[in-house]
Amino acid sequence: MMLLAFAAAELEFTSILSCRPSNGPFTLLPPLFEGLPLTLFPNPTARHPASTMPLSLRKQLTQCQHCWKHKKQGVTFKRCSACQIEVYCSAECQRAAWPAHKAKCALNARSRAAACSPGAVDKQEAFRAFTSKHRPTLALCGHRALDLDRNPRNAEAYFLCVPVLQRPGAQPAERRFVAQDAEVVPYNVLPPENVASMHRVREDAYASREPGMEGVFFVVLHDVVDSAMHVVPVTYERGSGGKGPLGYKEKLLHNLNNGILV
Repeated sequence: MMLLAFAAAELEFTSILSCRPSNGPFTLLPPLFEGLPLTLFPNPTARHPASTMPLSLRKQLTQCQHCWKHKKQGVTFKRCSACQIEVYCSAECQRAAWPAHKAKCALNARSRAAACSPGAVDKQEAFRAFTSKHRPTLALCGHRALDLDRNPRNAEAYFLCVPVLQRPGAQPAERRFVAQDAEVVPYNVLPPENVASMHRVREDAYASREPGMEGVFFVVLHDVVDSAMHVVPVTYERGSGGKGPLGYKEKLLHNLNNGILV
């Protein structure tokens, strides 16, 4: 049953919602992470030997965003031409999914067009590749951090914020960022327009969720240098979070910073 929560994270909607404005960056750092000692590990060049997820399982994590067929079934996917994020197995599925995808697609397209520099677009792609690789860890640790088995309504008031530093030129994709910390944060620290966008995405993701899914929560990766935010919605099922919030941060930082895929 655990796979369902992880596989549903393919609903991922991601966007850099904040870029550095002329009068200074919007930031989540003070007071949440103020004075945090920044750590940047040496650039790795290979997959971590502790990565255990077999290729066949990884293929199941790439799914059509309407009928949920996955790559292991031999399906060929095409991306939405407008946002270049969500994938579908056929034109029929893409048309059927459009009412739910429309808001996310527009927000993704606006985010891409509003990127502050070519480097910001590159960062978007790096963020998406990184979170795609680490979906199972983000799903499990986010669920535990928010204690959703005992308090499912936490997802409506809080998200998991992970401040990160980019490793320039790091390969493979799962090692492109270093997580500095992790904290459960209330939505009211964000600008109202960002909160409204995230709530719309939650509604759309919930409406198109895979059977058996309980709800939707968010993980936000926050770049500590330029204040860019990368937002990842994760659908989950009750009971998929394991033993609650105790120890979630250690597991999250260990897997993200060592490029361990599970």
